[in-house]
Amino acid sequence: MQKWTFIISIALLFAACADLKKSEQEDRIAAMETKLDALEKELNDFDEALWKTWTTDAELATKQLKQLEADTIPLEMALQIDNYRKLKEKLPGLQKGQQNCLNQVKAIRKRLKKLKTDIENGNGRRDKYDEFLSTEEQELEILEEKFALYKSTYDELQSDFPAAQEQVNAIIAERNLAEEVQ
Repeated sequence: MQKWTFIISIALLFAACADLKKSEQEDRIAAMETKLDALEKELNDFDEALWKTWTTDAELATKQLKQLEADTIPLEMALQIDNYRKLKEKLPGLQKGQQNCLNQVKAIRKRLKKLKTDIENGNGRRDKYDEFLSTEEQELEILEEKFALYKSTYDELQSDFPAAQEQVNAIIAERNLAEEVQ
């Protein structure tokens, strides 16, 4: 009888440990889902209308600047134009970065949902779930790094591009005025 009591106690101990592991794994998934929600919210705050305005303005200004390339301009103006061109080059990558991050959020969310279902149903080995969770956590860290790069570019453009656009427009207007006078 004691032998059976001992065997039943060991079986219950293993079952309890498995439930603890299950709870820990579910908590890890919940933490990752919270991070994904925050990332997705910020990515969806991307102002596409503003981006299109910047792109349209940049294309127009670039066409006008090409007409002035033969002119000799002061160094300060040349530096302002150069700064503007550098900012303009970041515009296409901004939307691609936003879209890439959103796609990765969706892919990670989909894999986490499947993993969560497997964990809840108890399909498979618990130690394998830990490996899968570690892989997803690494993927999330990579996504967070990409997002940080996207966010810094977005913030830089949001703060610097409008002023650079105004400076370039002023240069174009000044050069056009000078041509009209001649």
